[in-house]
Amino acid sequence: MFTAIAASIVLATQSTNWEDPVVLGNGGEPTLALTETGKVLVTSHLPTQVFASSNKGVSFSLLNTFPESLGDTIVVPLKKEDMLVVFMPPQVNGLMTRLSEDGGKSWTKGIGIMGRPLDREWCVMLPDGTLRMTYSDGYIGGPKSKGVFLSESRDKGLTWKEISKVDREPEGSYAVDPGIVVTEDGGIHVMWAATEDYDTVSAYKVASSHDGGKTFDAPITLSAVVKTEGDTQERWMLGGLANHGKSTVTAYYLRYKDYAEGKVLECRYRTSTDSGKTYGEEKTLMPEKERAAAMSAYKNIGSKGAAVNHFVQCLTWADYDDYGRLHFIWFDNRIGQVDNPALNVWGLRHMMVGDKSSVLVNTPFRCVRPPLDFIACLATKDYIYATWSETPGSTNAWNFTGKLMVARKALMPPK
Repeated sequence: MFTAIAASIVLATQSTNWEDPVVLGNGGEPTLALTETGKVLVTSHLPTQVFASSNKGVSFSLLNTFPESLGDTIVVPLKKEDMLVVFMPPQVNGLMTRLSEDGGKSWTKGIGIMGRPLDREWCVMLPDGTLRMTYSDGYIGGPKSKGVFLSESRDKGLTWKEISKVDREPEGSYAVDPGIVVTEDGGIHVMWAATEDYDTVSAYKVASSHDGGKTFDAPITLSAVVKTEGDTQERWMLGGLANHGKSTVTAYYLRYKDYAEGKVLECRYRTSTDSGKTYGEEKTLMPEKERAAAMSAYKNIGSKGAAVNHFVQCLTWADYDDYGRLHFIWFDNRIGQVDNPALNVWGLRHMMVGDKSSVLVNTPFRCVRPPLDFIACLATKDYIYATWSETPGSTNAWNFTGKLMVARKALMPPK
């Protein structure tokens, strides 16, 4: 049960304009997207599911389940209500695609990219309607990565042609876990994590292309990771990209840092306003006052064998709203530990950059740590949406699925 201290912290941070979440069922690694007609789409994996809302997130219906799938599911809105779904098959031997041209009522099987151990694909549509998809050839825990690659499709994702290798990792360093965004000027921006021991993150890097992805500029190292500072296992500290307008790109990632209150895994970010040519100074997401208070509030009951014994901010995701304001969501465990063996109390939080502090989105739940590898948010003109998974009471530190949730908060125009 929650301690009195934990309960008081929950009550003190429960003031929020987020609406009660909608429970979609079970799933993991959820993503969000928006069609041109305003439908909100949610995906999850194990197996691949696609949900849609025609009323701005009030309710959702299941469009389709793909039983031939495993994980790493994404949905890419195309023109009008056309959509492409990409996922990894159970054999982890490529990427499979399914195209719907009627809002999810029927699906056409694509050729995909088969016969290789591809991982962590992300896909974007360029201004001319063509698609670009990035992925790593190899993955953590499996065949060592041969690098991050980019493919293009000119038929809505039914067929693909690999056109370039994005990274330039030296011998002994491997590029994994890519992400991709495209700016209005046509710039293609890809971020990835570098690993040397094939388990933990060594650095975060990003590169940009301004010729449709045929060539990429020399990579920029956004941040090195000092592994001696703490657990840098990649499955809960993936980096990501968010973009807005003609040439603005923000790269975000996670790093440990020692403060007077102790050690913290925290989100940091850097922004480019020149379409990826340069990135500004590194900033920490959480305001200093809130960070210090959260670290001080964290209660460690000292259980031996606990997977997490300090304050962490993890599974961070970001998106720009239509006004150009940057939003973040993440899980953190500021409430502390309960029970024995120790379970941390995890709360999903949201903050718009510039706010004085974050707000709690969900009712906090107890588990070793929340389902991996990522959660997602989507910001529009009217709402910000968040989707995540929960595993209340779980003592398993390696869950990849759970109770699938989605919630929304109304956004006001800038004053």
